[in-house]
Formats: sequence, structure tokens, C-alpha cells
Amino acid sequence: MLRLALLLVLAQTGLGQVVSFGQCPNVTAMDNFEADKYMGKWYELERYFAVFEFGGECVTATYTLNENETITVMNTQTSAITRMQASINGEAKFDGPTNEAKLSVAFSLLPERFAAPYWVLGTDYEHYTVVWSCLNMGFLHSRNAWILARTQTLTPELLSEAHAILDKNNISRLYFIRTNQRNCKDV
Repeated sequence: MLRLALLLVLAQTGLGQVVSFGQCPNVTAMDNFEADKYMGKWYELERYFAVFEFGGECVTATYTLNENETITVMNTQTSAITRMQASINGEAKFDGPTNEAKLSVAFSLLPERFAAPYWVLGTDYEHYTVVWSCLNMGFLHSRNAWILARTQTLTPELLSEAHAILDKNNISRLYFIRTNQRNCKDV
């Protein structure tokens, strides 16, 4: 019965990330977020498993700040199986003041307008960013995390800085998988 309930929740949300019992853990988004410095292209280096990224390689996210303080989001990936590139567009909105790194993102191609949390836990704006998302779903929660970078690789020292942000927030690195960024066509 519990498995059926879990499958129904996952089917309804379309998420399929790391699902656990209880409420979302308490994490801290970064202070003094500067959205204009965050804009531009980021390469996904590591992530929690997500159904919507299954088989995805060469994953990028491009952010553009709009005049109305929303952010246009374009996520692109290449299928490891077909080698075809696909992208999805969305819009991010701040969940509070624009200097708080707490946003929610909704993508236009989904059947229902569904906004998922997008919290920047830490970034140096020039090399890496650590992003967290968690949704409470009754007695369960679904969480996801990403490490993005301005380039397709990071030095071990910079990757350690990103990992330290996860560790500070007690976010397990056990679930991370590396995203293939080799032999990618840069568009």
C-alpha cells in the first residue's frame, strides 16, 4: 500500500528525486544574493537523480533577468541514447525580497503550472553554484540538489568549496551523480 501511495505521489508531481519520510530538512539559502551576477550560462556538474533528466548529458541552464524581476530559465540537455538535444523554458520568481536566494521555477511545457523551489545555497558567481529544491508532500518530501559551474569542469579546490556548502547544510552527497560534460556541442 505504501509503495502504491509513493508511486502515485511521484506520478502526480513528475519529480522522482530523492523521496524520504517527514518534512523537508532545514537548509539555509545564501544571504545577499545578487541576481544580476548570477545570470548567464551554467553547466551542470553533479545532481541528484531526477526523472526529467534521465539519460541527460551536456546539461546547461541559462538564466536571464527580466525587467519585472522575474528570471527566464532555459534548461538544455543532450540524450545519451539518441544524441538529440532538447530544451525546456521556464520562469523563476523570487519567493521574497530579491536579495534572498529563494525562488520558485515553473516550466511552460508541463501539463499543470507547477512551481518548484529553487534555492541558491551558495555561489561565488564566477565558478560554481549549489542549488537545492525540496517539496513537502504530506508525510513525504522530495528533494533535489545540483552543483553547477560556469565551465564544464571545476578544479578540485573549487569543487571542495561547493561540497562544503552541502556539508554545512547537512545535505547528503551520497545521492549525487556526475553529469557527463565531455564531447558536448556548445550552443
